[in-house]
Amino acid sequence: MEIIFLIKKIPAHPKSIGKDVWMLLDSGLVKYLMKSDPGEGATLSLARHKILQELFSHLEYQKGRFPVYHYRSAKGSPIDFISEDEECAVKIIVQGRGSSKGTGWYERPLAGAVKTLNLKRGFLVSPISDIEIPKNTGIGLLPWSYWS
Repeated sequence: MEIIFLIKKIPAHPKSIGKDVWMLLDSGLVKYLMKSDPGEGATLSLARHKILQELFSHLEYQKGRFPVYHYRSAKGSPIDFISEDEECAVKIIVQGRGSSKGTGWYERPLAGAVKTLNLKRGFLVSPISDIEIPKNTGIGLLPWSYWS
């Protein structure tokens, strides 16, 4: 199923406490298998699948195999993927606003991963395009519409 791009194994980063994860690369199939009303958790899961599918299709078409990792620290929430080739970390969220006075709830684990793994930048991927992220944190914002 990996060969026909139906599933993809995303290994845990060597510095992660998390385990490898398997992602279905068909968001329609994910929605069908969930059989649930779209709440925040289901929406986040569908968004992760759709965004990762888009990233893999674009980047692997341009560069060939695109190695990414899943990351989870002992204290923080999971980071959806780490790309050491691109030197960045990405966290996908459904809703929320960042704090204008310091690093907010969603940015904190992302900033920690960027610092711990010595990456150049982190991206918060959100449906909200007006989240205020403090400057000089190395974190940028990508709205979901970026992939539309």
